[in-house]
Amino acid sequence: KNLWETILAGLEWRGDFCNRKKNGEIYWEHASISPLKNEQGAITHFVAIKEDITRDKRIAEELQAARDAADAANQSKSEFLANMSHEIRTPLNAIIGFSTLTLKTDLLPQQQEYIGKIHTAGELLLNIINDILDFSKIEARKLHLEQIPFRPSIVLANASSLVQQKALEKGLKLLIEHSPEIPSCLIGDPHRLVQIITNLLSNAVKFTPQGEIVLKTDLLEQHHGRIQLRFSVRDSGIGIPPEQINSLFQPFTQADGSTTRRFGGTGLGLSISRQLVELMEGEISCESRPEQGSTFSFTAWFGIGQPGDLVHSSADTSGGETRDRSFNFSGSRILLVEDNEMNQQLVCEMLKNTGAVVDLAVNGKEAVSVITSGSTGYDLVLMDIQMPVMDGYEATRQIRQDNRFLALPILAMTANAMQEDQQAVLQTGMNAWITKPVNALTMLQTMAAFLQPRELADSFHGGTANESDEDIAIPVIPGLDSAAALSRLGGDTKLFLWLLFTFVESKADAAQSIQDALNNGDTVLATRQIHTLKGLAGNMGAVELERLAMSLESAIAGDEPTECITSALELFSIELDRLVMLTKDFLAQKTMPADTDSLLCSSVSTGRDAVVDTEEY
Repeated sequence: KNLWETILAGLEWRGDFCNRKKNGEIYWEHASISPLKNEQGAITHFVAIKEDITRDKRIAEELQAARDAADAANQSKSEFLANMSHEIRTPLNAIIGFSTLTLKTDLLPQQQEYIGKIHTAGELLLNIINDILDFSKIEARKLHLEQIPFRPSIVLANASSLVQQKALEKGLKLLIEHSPEIPSCLIGDPHRLVQIITNLLSNAVKFTPQGEIVLKTDLLEQHHGRIQLRFSVRDSGIGIPPEQINSLFQPFTQADGSTTRRFGGTGLGLSISRQLVELMEGEISCESRPEQGSTFSFTAWFGIGQPGDLVHSSADTSGGETRDRSFNFSGSRILLVEDNEMNQQLVCEMLKNTGAVVDLAVNGKEAVSVITSGSTGYDLVLMDIQMPVMDGYEATRQIRQDNRFLALPILAMTANAMQEDQQAVLQTGMNAWITKPVNALTMLQTMAAFLQPRELADSFHGGTANESDEDIAIPVIPGLDSAAALSRLGGDTKLFLWLLFTFVESKADAAQSIQDALNNGDTVLATRQIHTLKGLAGNMGAVELERLAMSLESAIAGDEPTECITSALELFSIELDRLVMLTKDFLAQKTMPADTDSLLCSSVSTGRDAVVDTEEY
């Protein structure tokens, strides 16, 4: 009601109105007008209380104008960041792409080094641009989360696999504790979830000089088809002063200036993670004390899906990414140079649906012989580095001495992923490297860059997992990262189970065999046995066993005192015995899947120059 309607009805009216003084000046008043009634209830007078609010009104208008200007400036900044990020990405993608192609050409060692550094710097810059782009999208309220089915166990495996190598290089334990109460299928945005977890894990690895990092998931609430989870990353690193914790999740902020200089970074990761967590209806926090480690935790809500929803979901990365990606190598002949029988089987299994014909050489000398004889033409060579008789480096040198094979793609397969090892691979004349433990999708993608594309007659897929694999129980064994192992194997649970059987059957006495070799003064044999078991440990997700094998291998290679080698071997033996015992307990309740025998490369037998034609693969 307006003023007159209100007061004539006998009610009090309150409000603001504009008025003019006698001198013509405009001013604002806040008024309270009440009617006065006589004994008969009739209105006889009105009482008005007025207050000049011109100054308050002007201040409010100025504040609103400032707020509108700030919002407009913020919107302009966000749009500018988004546009510039896209503009910068265009030439940056060209820099990365062409440097990648250049690295595949014949270059002098110094040129390889320079182009390699350009490529690495480009990728680092692209990561920074992606952070800025995400930040600007969030500020512009243009970032939306997907709602698709996904497996939480695979999300954890994917996130951990992205930092696994850096953790191993620093000698850190990386453990995953996944609550069995959590449903196998959730509805949400798995890619953004991986982004948050990876950021927390990367920070933990970066700021932890020694010790362990634990990624843990817990179920907090579940009702009405929705579930709330808590994810936490605990490290034993340098810690954070209490007064710095509250500012960690602000943009462009790190604990202090010296930390930024020591460890680098944009200071955007935690801010982006916080805002993504809030989009997931959760909260993120940190508990830390200097020199006593840190724990970053966040909560998030998800829908609860059904396993059948995953069949058509792009987020089913338990081999789905590999299976959905077509690799047609039909007509290509590949030489696999590998002395370890288990690695032979793994690679053959990963290649079996690509249409390629795979031959096998068990050492570098045999590889040189079969290639240079010219009796068989090869399109690509997968070359192990550490082998008896002749290693991969020497084999590649001898092959490159024959001008006929200067352009033959030779890809190193090595567990040594340090920069100096990669440089040695390129300087020797190899074209690229595939890091062990081998990731099926990564290997196929690397090979595809060197093999001529062919028209697809049928669909060839890299993975071998199928729906029946869902019925095979995955072991929950402390120290065994089953989720990460399955991710590397393209989700092939049968292949993973075969790995476990082979491990307990062939490697239970490995520590004693290594000790015997050392007692006989045969450090070459001991190192080869350790190297083999290190690769197996990596393939099956035995993170701690792999780390201890690396330490033992380094101790022998560094010619450390006998007591140091003995101590390293003892720790290795304890972990090996523990893992063998627990794995045996698990396998005692299982039988090998009926079709697992197809994994055992039974057709591999000694033939011409010990090279085997595995046509069925």
